[in-house]
Amino acid sequence: FEVDFCRLRYEKYSKHSRIPVSTRIATVVEDAWRRDLTINCLYYNLGSNQVEDFTECGIRDLILQQIDTPKAPLKTLLEDPTRILRAIRFAAQLSFDISLELLSAARDDRVREALRGKVSRDAIGKSIDEMLGTRARDPCRGIQLLMATNLIDVVFPLGDDGEYNCGNNDDAAILYNVGLEYLSRTQSLVTRIFVSSPELEWDIGKRRFLWYAAFLKPVYELMPAGGDSNKKRKQESSFYRLLDVSLKRPKVDVQSIESILKGVEPIQKMILEEVNDNIDAIQSAIQSGARLADVSPQSSQWKDLSDQRWRMYSTLKPIGAMWKEALILAFALSRKDIQDCVDKYKDLIILIEDQLQLKSILLEKSNKPTPLLNGSEIRQRALRGHIDGRGFRRVMEAMEEWQIRNIICHDFQGVDDDDERNRTETQLIDYLVTAFPEYASDTMSR
Repeated sequence: FEVDFCRLRYEKYSKHSRIPVSTRIATVVEDAWRRDLTINCLYYNLGSNQVEDFTECGIRDLILQQIDTPKAPLKTLLEDPTRILRAIRFAAQLSFDISLELLSAARDDRVREALRGKVSRDAIGKSIDEMLGTRARDPCRGIQLLMATNLIDVVFPLGDDGEYNCGNNDDAAILYNVGLEYLSRTQSLVTRIFVSSPELEWDIGKRRFLWYAAFLKPVYELMPAGGDSNKKRKQESSFYRLLDVSLKRPKVDVQSIESILKGVEPIQKMILEEVNDNIDAIQSAIQSGARLADVSPQSSQWKDLSDQRWRMYSTLKPIGAMWKEALILAFALSRKDIQDCVDKYKDLIILIEDQLQLKSILLEKSNKPTPLLNGSEIRQRALRGHIDGRGFRRVMEAMEEWQIRNIICHDFQGVDDDDERNRTETQLIDYLVTAFPEYASDTMSR
């Protein structure tokens, strides 16, 4: 936890700014009544070892699990409209309700206008990021409350021109509701997985990217066709404008969220769809429980697991470190029975990380093995014929596949023994010569 030292103060606000126009040192009672929420008006007296509640509302609202304001809600929100975003954030973090009086005040058109006029997009983006952050027990509640207060379109504007009013409110409402459904199902799935199997928990700091991806999936689907080739049109899309312009998310956050969303369809096609030749192979590998490192390279089981390792790697590599989030979202959008999703998720994690031993490479920044041979070594020791740029790319891709299929050591460098590394390199060279005879003329002796 953090300890923040600040003086007791009294604040006075103007009509046009949420920043106090004047402050002065205050009594503890004055300090309590100028605060935003009743649950933030509690003081711990170090002398008496007692909690002091000068508004006589804070302890009551904690017991009721309710978010409310010490002063009149409308006056409080008009002074500083970010207070409603803080209220919603606490409701999402603590799974509390918001009082009816505060909800009613938040629906006032003057609050909407104040949030637009007084609050910067940076401040709004920071509030939403905290609402979806690691402390949030119930991010769905946060989105539901933004919808219940009619502030969802102020926070997540969908206008094509980048302004806060969407051209078609009915279309925007559909996107918000579908996004909430996706988020709700994703949140339920995450809760079920990690309550039953806490050992499967990973970097909880990335969880907020999953919440963004689930809620914004319907908006992402409106992206212009053409993939990465049409960068300008992508940057002008509602999805990018929401994250970049409206919520002021840093580039690395946008990339992480997009990686999750990009990964959903490939995962569904390769791993989850029932009408898929790979499904039987996946089930067979899971049921066997065999680890590739423990299987003889001469056995048929090795070939099956090696094939599966390459398929999984090829599917998950473009997603990079966000592959687990993408896998969860793919399950959540599949509309399968939720317990079936939980069970299959656990099986796939064991298959990918333990049986196929892909965990370390998928978490690497490069998302691919370090080449066993560099370009000079390939030309000197394996392929001495002329190789153009396209051909060399094919060779490097083939070498990457060979390493994924044949080298199980986590760093993909073989083992530490120099003799073993030399044998591995010789096998790779033999493979390249066989696979690319058109480039193997005048091959040097090794």
